Amino acid sequence: MTDTLQATLPERVGGRDEARQFLVELLTGNRSLAGFTVSIHGDALRASGSSFIDELIKKLLVESNADKVIFEEAPPQAANDAEMSAKRRGVVDRLIVHRR
Repeated sequence: MTDTLQATLPERVGGRDEARQFLVELLTGNRSLAGFTVSIHGDALRASGSSFIDELIKKLLVESNADKVIFEEAPPQAANDAEMSAKRRGVVDRLIVHRR
């Protein structure tokens, strides 16, 4: 059984720097997310850049080894960016995207 972390994005998100800043609180240093599912609501993703989403995928699924990342109500472009990033990084099987 995995624990679920609800991640609330700030209202405005942009690129990699904003993704790293957002993840500081969630990751608390180099904390492993093995055994955790991270759920992110897609409202704030409508204004995000592809680099923001790519950084989330990299940090959460690759570097911190979260069991799964779920994007809830993801806007179409954000959903596509997340799926492409996860495929490129070989972690698409651990990404769940619920499209808006």
